[in-house]
Amino acid sequence: MPSEEILRHKSFLRSFFRHAVRSLSAAKRRQESRAVIRRAGKLPVFQRARTVAVTLSRPWEIDTGPFLALCRKRGKRVVVPVVFPAGRRLRFVDLEPHPVLRKNVHGILEPAAPSRTVPLKKIDLMVVPGAAFTPQKHRLGSGGGYYDRVLENFPASKTAGFAFSVQLAPRLPVEPHDRRVGVLVTPRRLFR
Repeated sequence: MPSEEILRHKSFLRSFFRHAVRSLSAAKRRQESRAVIRRAGKLPVFQRARTVAVTLSRPWEIDTGPFLALCRKRGKRVVVPVVFPAGRRLRFVDLEPHPVLRKNVHGILEPAAPSRTVPLKKIDLMVVPGAAFTPQKHRLGSGGGYYDRVLENFPASKTAGFAFSVQLAPRLPVEPHDRRVGVLVTPRRLFR
């Protein structure tokens, strides 16, 4: 499949899966989000982690608010990505004590005045967002390649994807630069 065709196919799938999530009732999204967070809280990689990286969720993603609360309750340091669009790069910074958040160019909340960068080697678990995932833990990202670039230098064993049931696909188009997650957490299953 030519690269241009793959890009069009991925774009179509992103829209398809976002629509599928938005088609779920608010109650169903809350229920599935809670189930994913409960399951994620039992993961050994989460239990061992001292520093957890997580993106502040958008409406078509698992609500990471309860996950942040769980991290705080367990005494974990939480870092969030800050987007640098010019280089299509992410930097991870402490979420606390940033009281002011703003939407970046992609509509994702991030600290308005980010602090010092937290090196990747200090992150024990990175929750990687995705529009869809497969049972083989391939992910369809948002299309910017931000996380694929980060994951080139980050161990897959320290990554997790969170997905609604409707975000589980039998297969996705995969390019050489696409990175998988170490574990996929859905409301009903774990894929390791």
